[in-house]
Amino acid sequence: MRSNTTKLPNIPLVYVIVLNWDGKEHLQECFSSLKVLEYPNARTAMVDNGSQDGSVAFVQQHFPWVEIIALKKNIGFAAGNNAGIRHAMKHGAKYIALLNNDTAVHPRWISELVAVAEADPRVGVCATKMLYYDNRNIINGVGVVMNRLCSCWDKHNMRFTGSVKKSEEVLAACGGAFFLRAACLEETGLFDPSYFIYLEDVDLCIRIRQAGYRIITAPRAMIYHKFSATMVEGSPWKNYLLLRNRLRLLLKLHPANMVSYALPRMIGHELRAGLRWFRNTEFKRNLYQVRSFISIAVTLPRILLLRCMLRRTRKSFPRNLIHQSDFPPFFPGLYHPSPPGDEDITNRLFMGVSDQGLQDGWFSMRSDRGMRYRTMSKEASLVLCNPSAGDRYIQIQVAQADQEEPPNSLHILWNGREVGRIIPTPVWRTFHVKADLPGGKGEMVLRADHNTRKVSRGAAIGAHFKVAEISILEEGSPFLRGEFI
Repeated sequence: MRSNTTKLPNIPLVYVIVLNWDGKEHLQECFSSLKVLEYPNARTAMVDNGSQDGSVAFVQQHFPWVEIIALKKNIGFAAGNNAGIRHAMKHGAKYIALLNNDTAVHPRWISELVAVAEADPRVGVCATKMLYYDNRNIINGVGVVMNRLCSCWDKHNMRFTGSVKKSEEVLAACGGAFFLRAACLEETGLFDPSYFIYLEDVDLCIRIRQAGYRIITAPRAMIYHKFSATMVEGSPWKNYLLLRNRLRLLLKLHPANMVSYALPRMIGHELRAGLRWFRNTEFKRNLYQVRSFISIAVTLPRILLLRCMLRRTRKSFPRNLIHQSDFPPFFPGLYHPSPPGDEDITNRLFMGVSDQGLQDGWFSMRSDRGMRYRTMSKEASLVLCNPSAGDRYIQIQVAQADQEEPPNSLHILWNGREVGRIIPTPVWRTFHVKADLPGGKGEMVLRADHNTRKVSRGAAIGAHFKVAEISILEEGSPFLRGEFI
């Protein structure tokens, strides 16, 4: 990376803004990765939100090329980043990249983002491919998805890195790695500081999109994220911020008919959750939940004033990018091992033992009366090895995950070609599907006909079938048992 004082007028100036609050433990790796960026015209600034752990002195000593904006107190993620954005715009940045301190970046991170943005002047924001720091084969998120009740989640979360390669339109980019064209902000303004943290990125992206800009993903631009290293996942404080900010986002930006649909459902869901917490004596959660509603009630006049000021853009609300569900996907411990090497590929997979061939779509291991199995989502994939080409039997021990659901066909594909179809029942059965398969390693995909409908604990259940074994066997094998298709 070039020096912060180098001027390269023919190459767009990019400012990387790292927001920090008592995150000294993360700064060595974060700035070390930024130091070796391959982009030749990037400057880096750290906005310190009143840290008390010596973060500023540490950066001054070890990374003197980093510009420091030291704030007296923690003013939040939104306002802190605004301070960095103003600094970047003051120094002539064409693009601004906001980055969490609990990350490390790929050397070509900025180069890939600039390439996408420069290719289309209508691109206002690019979403980075965020990978899990501890397993860099797995995606943390590429952009943000929001449903009708303003619940947001990371798009493509838990998929393998190589499965997301194409750029696509998304509703928003995650604020933890947020790349934007500075000119957008002259029309839309900066982050709304009232959010403090969470959903301020979605709020700004909606306003940027309403100003006529595109928001797209840049899958080749990668960072590595230590998920929830700063804010504890599921804590009462985090739940308070999320509920308060969901209500704020809904009342401020959504069209009237979407508000009338979502508001009573959000309140009903929160009342049920509050009753459950009360019964479980989780009174602290109840207090923070009530605090969320009080905060919205107190600030409602200002929210409605902002709503009136933004009325002229209401018709361009991006309805087509809203996920048409009331609840986010429910993935209880979705299982994603590293992509298997050739030495791990066999012709038999027992879901509780030799499961290194599993890929997308599998949930964590479970047990039923001594039988170990995994449930699968609507589509799940795995890798098996067929020792030699010819007629083989695909043996699958399977049961329907939810007894109350109507029958659901399970399609079996080998290297993209459908080779059979079965209809599992709530009772465990072993099926055999005869198929002419090529020899060698191949990808098998199991695909359900339709989505499950059941809703439990406020989230849609994603499990379709329970699977205990999948094997490729020859006729006459002693393992062949059960029903033939």
